[in-house]
Amino acid sequence: RSNPSLFPSLVKRGIRRVQVLSLRRGLRDIMRGIPNLVSLNLCGCYNVNDVDLGHAFTTELPHLTVLNLSLCKQITDTSLARLSQFLKNLEVLELGGCTNVTNTGLLLIAWGLKRLRSLNLRSCKHITDYG
Repeated sequence: RSNPSLFPSLVKRGIRRVQVLSLRRGLRDIMRGIPNLVSLNLCGCYNVNDVDLGHAFTTELPHLTVLNLSLCKQITDTSLARLSQFLKNLEVLELGGCTNVTNTGLLLIAWGLKRLRSLNLRSCKHITDYG
């Protein structure tokens, strides 16, 4: 079980370029164990998917302002709905190379993430001019 006060002063956690990764419990424990987390970098974690993020983001995380999901190719609009619900203070969202994100996901972001000031959609092939 995770201890919510395990890392009270830790505000940044970077997981970068991990190819074989099952984060259902691990990512959930990070989110619970580091309640003041400001920045989370999962760039290149190819196996991260909607289920993993669904387990991780189950409550509001008011301190998280930067999230990098670049090259997490299994992420879909379902995850963006979850992020829009629980990460209201997100200011930077990196989705470059998330090839399953669509225009619907953009609408979810626009409706839910009012504080967003930077959004990377590079190489998101299902995003069109309509989005």
